[in-house]
Amino acid sequence: MMQNYYLILLMLSIYSGNVIGDSIQPKYSQLSVEEGITVTLTCSYMTSNTYSYYLYWYRHYPNKALDYILRKTNKGSESTSMAPFAMERFTIQVDSLTTNLTITDVKIEDAAMYYCGLQEHNVTEPSTAAT
Repeated sequence: MMQNYYLILLMLSIYSGNVIGDSIQPKYSQLSVEEGITVTLTCSYMTSNTYSYYLYWYRHYPNKALDYILRKTNKGSESTSMAPFAMERFTIQVDSLTTNLTITDVKIEDAAMYYCGLQEHNVTEPSTAAT
């Protein structure tokens, strides 16, 4: 007989940037979900300029180092960078106001503290030299 486990996912935010007025905030401070379902964690962000930003997701288990899950930019078609463990069940969506982390087939080991993060992404144009 399969037992139903309820997982508690805690959410916090981190910010690494240069501009006052930029912020990122989780929609919920904690979620309780059943094992085997799909859950989406959401963070809203605001920026005071038109730069490109990386939106990150991390998870943290007690007495362990922070685990990088994945990241994506808020602009452009840059591919998503993700940790190997995240490739099958974790996806990210980013729009102009929110970032969502979706975990499919939630497992007991997914019970952790999750962090969303925002960081300015500096893109430099390639330079050309005249000869």
